[in-house]
Amino acid sequence: MKGVLGKLLTLFDVRGPEINQSALVTVLAEAIVCPSFLMKDNIAWEQLDDNHLKATLSQYGITVSGVFEFAEDGAIISFYTKHRYQENNGQITKLDWIARCGNYKERDGIKFPTFFQGIWVLPDGTEQIYFDCNDINVQFFTE
Repeated sequence: MKGVLGKLLTLFDVRGPEINQSALVTVLAEAIVCPSFLMKDNIAWEQLDDNHLKATLSQYGITVSGVFEFAEDGAIISFYTKHRYQENNGQITKLDWIARCGNYKERDGIKFPTFFQGIWVLPDGTEQIYFDCNDINVQFFTE
């Protein structure tokens, strides 16, 4: 996983099995904005209750899972996983992680969430929001 600012300054460049697992579970969470991804054959589903589905994704020899939470109207409102690692000054720590979304708006007949948060859940249960956006515009390009 690599983060670069302005194509010039590398903020982080972390590699290894923990980061590979984190990247794969992030792909699963980001299916919130591309729900057709959730119909892939390598995703197994388990209904936990009326508003929660557990998804398990296996790819490249890695298996990750997380729980999607749905509002009463069927919209995805969060994704929770125990399969994310945080890198901080060379230390890699496994932490619970939440992606929250909402404020759905319709564009071209499709509803998309425009509010997103990325949240680390610290060992004491405190939520640390590190990504907070209230006006995301998802665009898909086809050729």
